[in-house]
Amino acid sequence: MPGQFSTFQGKVAIVTGAAGGIGGASAAELARHGAQVLLVDNRADAVQHVADELVSDGLDVAAFAADVTVPEQVEAYVEHAVERFGRLDLFHNNAALEGPFQPVQDYDIDVFDRFVAVNVRGVFLGIRAVLPRLLAQDSGAIVNTSSIASWVGFGNLAAYTATKHAVAGFTRAVAAEIATTNVRINAVSPGVIETEFVKRIERAVAAPDDAAQGGGLFLPSIPKQRYGQPEEIATVVRFLLSDDASYVLGANWLADGGMQATG
Repeated sequence: MPGQFSTFQGKVAIVTGAAGGIGGASAAELARHGAQVLLVDNRADAVQHVADELVSDGLDVAAFAADVTVPEQVEAYVEHAVERFGRLDLFHNNAALEGPFQPVQDYDIDVFDRFVAVNVRGVFLGIRAVLPRLLAQDSGAIVNTSSIASWVGFGNLAAYTATKHAVAGFTRAVAAEIATTNVRINAVSPGVIETEFVKRIERAVAAPDDAAQGGGLFLPSIPKQRYGQPEEIATVVRFLLSDDASYVLGANWLADGGMQATG
């Protein structure tokens, strides 16, 4: 792998939602390129398992259980990263909810509120906790995970779509605030990635006699004619967090197999 263990040598990163597909892949990608990484997720056993696997590969990572909607727990994961590794440079603000797949009139209000809490409040709290440290040292980078759903509307995913539009807006606004500093913030917008979330949607719309359980549901809308892999999003995150992206600020970077280009 070109540049392995060199790109982020001496830098410390936090990745939230690190027990999931994209978060786990991002943590691995950053660690393999030299960063010390704190993996954060509210699923303590799951995030510890991901961290243990990376440690077994010789990577310098640790796990921390936290709910990104609780200010005290967000501050705690930031403090833990600094105490464990000595500094903080990079932040992949990735944790998010992804369902349910149903018409908006059927959404339970509590479910909608939870979406806003995790996907919007969680992103805000993460930025609020991390940004002052980066500004104080006048260096560092943040990547928020947005979605193709921040570019277009998806029926039966109204809450998810609305919150991902909010993430894109947050990214642009904060970028404008910090533009004259040496700290950068951008977003990555994955398209249809081969994760359990996509599989749940496919199963939800599958016909009773569909042996494939709806597999390939989204392929007609993807010019690339395949689903993306979490590792392909992780490489974009790595670029946006790296000094190679020094003139990229406030971008909402699509990685969608051409969906937006032809939509």
